[in-house]
Amino acid sequence: MEPIAYEVFRVLSANGAQAERTLELPDGQSLACWRNENGQATYHNPGHHALSVYLEGGQETRRIQAGRAVQRGFPGAACVFTGDAESRWRFRAPFRFLHLYFRQDHLARTLERVWDADGAACEPEPNYLVADEALERAARLMLTSDWSNPADRLGVDHLAQWMLIHVAREYTRRPRRLPPVTGRLSPAGAARVRDYIHSHLAEPLTLDRLSSVAGVSTYHFARLFRTTFGEPPYRYVQRCRMARARELLERSDEKIVAIALRCGFADHSQFSRAFRRHFGITPRALRGRNR
Repeated sequence: MEPIAYEVFRVLSANGAQAERTLELPDGQSLACWRNENGQATYHNPGHHALSVYLEGGQETRRIQAGRAVQRGFPGAACVFTGDAESRWRFRAPFRFLHLYFRQDHLARTLERVWDADGAACEPEPNYLVADEALERAARLMLTSDWSNPADRLGVDHLAQWMLIHVAREYTRRPRRLPPVTGRLSPAGAARVRDYIHSHLAEPLTLDRLSSVAGVSTYHFARLFRTTFGEPPYRYVQRCRMARARELLERSDEKIVAIALRCGFADHSQFSRAFRRHFGITPRALRGRNR
């Protein structure tokens, strides 16, 4: 579901806020990084949920109730907007924030996958301008990623999944403890995942798809993968892409842009930046040195 299809996104756009970047996640959730200055916004029963985390500023942002300010923002503040609630806001200074948009069925599936519980009736409660250091750290980490880079998008997808688990655990009517996850992927499951990754490096690789290949839930997969391979999925996939790219640069005469596409990158410049960050040298310089 494109961000523009979510009502909260539409309201902010209509009231002058600027979306610096957006990302549609594989399962229909969406992310947006916003910058806003002056104005107001009213979210009236938007029909979906949204998680907001303030990144810069926010001290001059107010939640309005019965015509007066009842709460003020601050850097790191988190809000949970629910699909059946109304809230009014006034902005009087520049601030920057991250939004994660999701529907009730996304939350229900999270409860089913993580806690093996019926999530149909477990909805979040509205929470406005609360301090949540864990969400703030996750949001800031998201913004250090290149959302246009397929390798980084897997990491962003992982963080979004974690945020949804955090909302289910901390902001629903029945707070829950995370179930313990121990052990490793089975040898057969690990082999399937490894082979799938190496044969699909040119394609977007999502946690849902990889966990399906392994035959475990998304929540369990991320943790079992780390104990099995010694690193999180997004880092392993990035390392595989870089290794394949280096091998092709050193052993073939393929054009660099073709190698970039074969390794899951959208264009030459994106590939070159990622390659230099990983190896300390550009693809063109590496090929020239070898020749």
